[in-house]
Amino acid sequence: MDRSSSLGGAPALWLLAPVWLSLKLWQAGMSPIFAGIAALLIAAGFLLILQPVWEAPERLIGSLVAFLAAISCAWCLSGVSFQPVAAGRFDGTVTVCRQFRSSSLVRDGAGRLWGVSGPIELRPDGGTYHVIGDFGPLTDEPSDRQERLFWLSLGAVGRIKASSAAYLGEEPGLIAAARRFLQKQIGALPPLTGGVLGAVLLGDREGSTSERFRSWGLLHMLAVSGWHVGIVAALASLILGRGLRGAIGTSAVLWLYVALSGWSVSAVRAAVMAQGALIGFLSGRPGASLNSAALSLLALLLWQPGSFASISWQLSGLAVLMVTGVAGWKFPPFASWIVLPTIVWFVTSPIASPLSGGLFWSSLPINLMLPLFLPVFGLTVLLSLASLLTGWEFLAQASEQVLSLWGAASDGWVHLIPQALPSTGIPLALCWALAAAVLCRPMGLTRFRSLTFAVGSFALGSLLSAV
Repeated sequence: MDRSSSLGGAPALWLLAPVWLSLKLWQAGMSPIFAGIAALLIAAGFLLILQPVWEAPERLIGSLVAFLAAISCAWCLSGVSFQPVAAGRFDGTVTVCRQFRSSSLVRDGAGRLWGVSGPIELRPDGGTYHVIGDFGPLTDEPSDRQERLFWLSLGAVGRIKASSAAYLGEEPGLIAAARRFLQKQIGALPPLTGGVLGAVLLGDREGSTSERFRSWGLLHMLAVSGWHVGIVAALASLILGRGLRGAIGTSAVLWLYVALSGWSVSAVRAAVMAQGALIGFLSGRPGASLNSAALSLLALLLWQPGSFASISWQLSGLAVLMVTGVAGWKFPPFASWIVLPTIVWFVTSPIASPLSGGLFWSSLPINLMLPLFLPVFGLTVLLSLASLLTGWEFLAQASEQVLSLWGAASDGWVHLIPQALPSTGIPLALCWALAAAVLCRPMGLTRFRSLTFAVGSFALGSLLSAV
C-alpha cells in the first residue's frame, strides 16, 4: 500500500476517530446504537473523500479498519452505557486514591474504583479505611449525566454512600512509603518551590501555587499528565541514549515516575501514550509515531471507555498527537520551539477552558516562552530536589527566587490582556480544524484533501459544540 495515502499513512487514526466520535455523540444525548452508526458513517465519508485510490490493497485494509472500528465502537459504547454493578451493601477495606470536596475515589480489595460520599471525614493524607454503606451503579438520569461522566472518566464502576468509615492506617507498600516521605520533606520547602515540586513529583495540586498557575493559564503544567511524562521520557532518553537499551531504560524511568505520582489515572494514560509514541519513534518509519500514538489512545478507550470524558485524557491525547504530527512536518529546531507551543496552545485551550474559567489569551505568549521556561522550570525542580537530598536550604531559596521572578513577570503580563474570555463553539471548532491540518502531512494528504479535511473537521466541531 502507498504510505503517501491517507489510509496507508495513518490507518490507526481511522480506528480511533469513529470510536471517539461515537462516544461524543453519546455524550450529546444520542442513543448508543445511533451514536455508533452515525460515527462510522461520518468517518467513512471522510475516508472516502481523503483516500485518493481504492485498489485491492486499500479495499482490503479499509474493510478491516471498518470492521475493527465497528467492534471497538460497540465495545466502548456498551462500556459507558452498561451498569457493571447492581445495588447492594458494602462492607470492606478501601484505599483512598483521590479526594474531592464532598467525595473520594477509592480502590477496593478487588482493584475496582468507587466514588464514595456520605457523612464521613477522611484524613488529608488518605490511607486505608474500613467502609460500611450502600453501593449502587452510577446514576443514568439525564439531569445527572455530567456526574456520571465525571466518575466514568476516573474509572469508577459505581458509587458507595458510606454510613461509617474507620481509619485503619497508612497505605502499605514501598511506593506509598516513599510518597509519604517525600510529602513530609516537600512540606518543609518554601511555598512556591514546595507547591511546584509536590505537584510535579507527587500530583499534589492544593494551595496558592495552583491558583497562581491557573491565573497564568498554565495550570496544566502542575497536573501530572502528558507534559510532565513527556519531559521525564525526553530527559531519560537523553541520559540513557537511543536504541533498544535506551528505550528499555527510558520506559523503566517513565513508569517509576508514574508510580511515585500515585498511579493517578491521568498519569497512567499519559505514560501509555508516551510509551506508544516512543515505540513509534524507535521504528524510524514515516507515520509510525502517529500510528503508535493513535493506537495507544484507542487502547486506553477500550480499557476504560469513560476516559473520553476526562479533560486530562483529551489534553494529553491532543498533545501527543500534535507533537507526533508536527514532527512529520520536519520544521527546523528553532522553528519547532515556536510552532509546537503555539499549535498545542490553540488546540488545547478551548478544551482546558472549563478548568481555567475561560480562554486565557494572555497565556499564549507565556506558552510561547515555554522553551525559555523549561530550563527555568527544570532548574527549580533540580534545585529543590538537591535541597531535599542534601538539606542545604539555600538551594531551595534559590529555587524560590527563580520562581518568584517568573511569577512577577507573568502576573504583570496577564493584566495587559483580557484573561478569561468565554469559550464558545467557534474556538472549539477551530481547534478541530487546526488539529486536522497538523495531521495532514504525516497522513500524506495533498493540499486539496488537507483543506477538505480541515474544513470538514471545522464543520463537525461546530455541529458537536451546538448540541
